[in-house]
Amino acid sequence: MSIPRRTAAQPAILLLTRRPEHWEALRELLAAAGSRVRLCASLQAVGAARRRRSALLADLAHPELVAGGLGLLRAGQRPHALLVALSAGDGARDALDFEAARQAGACEFIASGEPAELSARRIQAALLRRSLERARESTLDAGQLAHLLRTACTRARRAKSGVAVLCFDLEFARQIAGGLSEACAEEWMCALGQRLRESCRSADQLARSALTRRVSDVQRTSRSEFLLVLRGPLDESALRSVAHRLSDVLRQPLCVAGEQVAATFHVGAVLWDGRSEPAELAEHARAAACWARQRGPCAVQLYATELKTRTLERLALESALRGAVERGEFLLHYQPRVAVDGLQTVALEALVRWRHPRLGLVPPAEFIPLAEETGLIVPLGAWVLEQACAQARRWQDEGFEPVRMAVNVSPLQFHDTQLLAGVKRVLATSGLDPRWLELELTESMLMQDSEHVVEALHSLKELGVSISIDDFGTGYSALAYLRRFPIDALKIDRSFLRGVTRDPDDASIATAIVLMAKCLRLRVVGEGVETPGQLAFLRIMKCDEAQGYHFARPLPAEEVTRFLVRGAEAGRDGASSAAAA
Repeated sequence: MSIPRRTAAQPAILLLTRRPEHWEALRELLAAAGSRVRLCASLQAVGAARRRRSALLADLAHPELVAGGLGLLRAGQRPHALLVALSAGDGARDALDFEAARQAGACEFIASGEPAELSARRIQAALLRRSLERARESTLDAGQLAHLLRTACTRARRAKSGVAVLCFDLEFARQIAGGLSEACAEEWMCALGQRLRESCRSADQLARSALTRRVSDVQRTSRSEFLLVLRGPLDESALRSVAHRLSDVLRQPLCVAGEQVAATFHVGAVLWDGRSEPAELAEHARAAACWARQRGPCAVQLYATELKTRTLERLALESALRGAVERGEFLLHYQPRVAVDGLQTVALEALVRWRHPRLGLVPPAEFIPLAEETGLIVPLGAWVLEQACAQARRWQDEGFEPVRMAVNVSPLQFHDTQLLAGVKRVLATSGLDPRWLELELTESMLMQDSEHVVEALHSLKELGVSISIDDFGTGYSALAYLRRFPIDALKIDRSFLRGVTRDPDDASIATAIVLMAKCLRLRVVGEGVETPGQLAFLRIMKCDEAQGYHFARPLPAEEVTRFLVRGAEAGRDGASSAAAA
């Protein structure tokens, strides 16, 4: 685990000693790890710097400690700062020094003759442990947060000042929680929190002048959220300025498990109007952060009254979504996919629809992102897979030629440990031959944790199902990168096909994708085909399959049956004409 390098604004390690040359190697190693080591020749110098230190390394050979004892250190020690005792250098006295250091509150004791490399690692590990302890202690529950906000509003009312709350909703914290150890995830959050605290203390002049006598409380309220409480003469312009400045600070990468990782977050901000309940400020800031997510990574959204209505509508939709599967409100439509040459149906893509009892058909663009955000996409995706496979088998039992059933797999569903077992179970219960099931993944999913992706794809391929990459071309995958994955088909994103007959750039991109796929011996599917010109382009490029409104819209199962009947009749008529000729 790599410890994030400390910036100049972070607390220093103080070294109390009169013999700095004795500890030179230790100082250099700590500095190389990113710590600022400041020499102090006296206890008075230590006291003057106590606000800015995260640890004190005390040389037990220091004359003041020899004369007055280690109790002098305990009197001026910060509650959260580390005390590390450095041996006086006499091995015979180490046992006595260790006991005295323990009573004085030292967390580590560096014995005489200990290698500097080991000492530096022990000190850095102690700093990390203390940081994690402080992070856990600073996590607030709902009651503590409400008390903090009431206190801030009460003081602001007395001072005739203002109060604002910023909510930093950390999207990446949810992603790393499953892929890193608890200590690594905690370290990342601690480093972000510390960076936020230090940035508030060292605000630029514009922000300081706008927030005169500002009191800032940065409190961590969950694994993936920070709240910043500001007091001072605030307006929307000043608040927006602070939010954007702190966003720039948090956007800088941090070292997590040896990798430079940038945080993805959304910022919600709210100004207290002097009338609403203080406890509502946190909820309003969170609501604003939620809507900031719609505007993209690291976006800032100020709370407005209309957001409350939109938030309540969204919460109502989420509440209805949670029981929709059990209430039988979902249904499947199927969009045919045809062979480019003969136009016969070769596959059907299952697309979920939600028939809300009051709102009617809810557009997928509204409920699919909500299902992904809440995790409901996992049980919903399992239902879609089960229903689609059962319907594919029913059409085969009715005598129709078998066609592949394509089912979309969301990122959350793909990373669910039960996906493989779920696919096995559905194939067994439906009786569908695995070769007639196609799982569609997005290109972006291949870019995340590639070793896990390769392993999971191979496990699915061993079942006999086929794998296709949906919306290809939006993730800029390289040819060498794609070769690692056991996939069968690429679906060209509709955004490229839309302009192939009038935009040379779109035509060039589509052509490059087709050539790439042919080099890898993959099937190529054109999505969003709406015009004869787009179909002609796919034929010229020798694409294999096409899908879009030019052939058919997504249809309910009964209409798909009629579509298949017409296709079968057209095939028989064509065969009869050929025989007669």
